[in-house]
Amino acid sequence: MTVQDYYAKVKAANSQSKELKKQAVKESQPLIIQLNKDQLSKGIRTDGQKVLPKYKDTGYALKKRSMNPKPGFGTPDLFLTGKFYGGFKVDLGTSAFRILSEGVDYAKHLESRYQKIYGLTKAHLGEVMQAATREFVSLWKKAVR
Repeated sequence: MTVQDYYAKVKAANSQSKELKKQAVKESQPLIIQLNKDQLSKGIRTDGQKVLPKYKDTGYALKKRSMNPKPGFGTPDLFLTGKFYGGFKVDLGTSAFRILSEGVDYAKHLESRYQKIYGLTKAHLGEVMQAATREFVSLWKKAVR
């Protein structure tokens, strides 16, 4: 490949950078979903605080603690059958992404009762940014080959 050919490929890849960024974020969707599930399994909201309100029923709180002690006694992890977590999807916007649970009839109830359950903490956002950046660089390199 000549220098002129390489320059033309770099120029073309740079003009496609917006699409390459979108593709890189799209490739990060499974990571985004997994990190949100990991947070919730520990009873952590997007702001890093515990999911509230705590369970009112002590018997149910004991049952939930026996199923998953990570959130701490009485702190919801929003996991019972796995249907809610299984419905997680990422909606890619133009400048941000949004997480939601699709096909789950009680998702709206959980969303209204427990605030800030969809999304990532700053640390997890950083993890996604690093992964998306690595993917973008990989896609860009492929474009200039």
